[in-house]
Amino acid sequence: MLYTLLYSEKTGGFADAYLGLDGKFKDAVGQQVLVVENRINSSGRGGLDETVTTILELGILTSPPEKNDLGEITLSTDKYAYRRRGHNPTEWQLIEGQIKIQLYRIGRIGQEIEQVMSGRDCHKGGLSIYTPALSFKIGKDVESYFRGGEELRINESKVKRATNGKIDGSYLDALELLGLEIPTHLETFEHYLKEEIEK
Repeated sequence: MLYTLLYSEKTGGFADAYLGLDGKFKDAVGQQVLVVENRINSSGRGGLDETVTTILELGILTSPPEKNDLGEITLSTDKYAYRRRGHNPTEWQLIEGQIKIQLYRIGRIGQEIEQVMSGRDCHKGGLSIYTPALSFKIGKDVESYFRGGEELRINESKVKRATNGKIDGSYLDALELLGLEIPTHLETFEHYLKEEIEK
């Protein structure tokens, strides 16, 4: 599979995406915040075998995000749950402290990972799927993400991935790890979904 990390006119580039974070985090204090970072991993001879690793960081925002002189972002959380999916996956881990978006990660804001599914590229009749390299989910959008409802682009069209209404059981594991109550509308499905995930 061929992956490419790029800036796109569809995202508005780094400046628009970075400046837009202030509005995105408005009134977000007290809500769940999820950082989703997708990274390309190369392996095999010549690095031709590529996969995507997804880093997830989930916590409760306790105060507005802070930016330092370098532009790095600190999301104020007392603790957060961390998980890596894809290459060298991990289970959820509880980490005390704040979620920090360091300088080397900041540059990923506004970037997308292009996954070429068929053809050489979308401009020549091929099919490409674009996923944000670094994104932030807040409040109800966190649950939507774990239902598989994240936004992506297919060629030039922005779409929201369809879901079957079921939620990823690992989200419930993360909530328990953080000491948060399982929302009432999810309690009925808790054990069923965990067993389904484990099969």
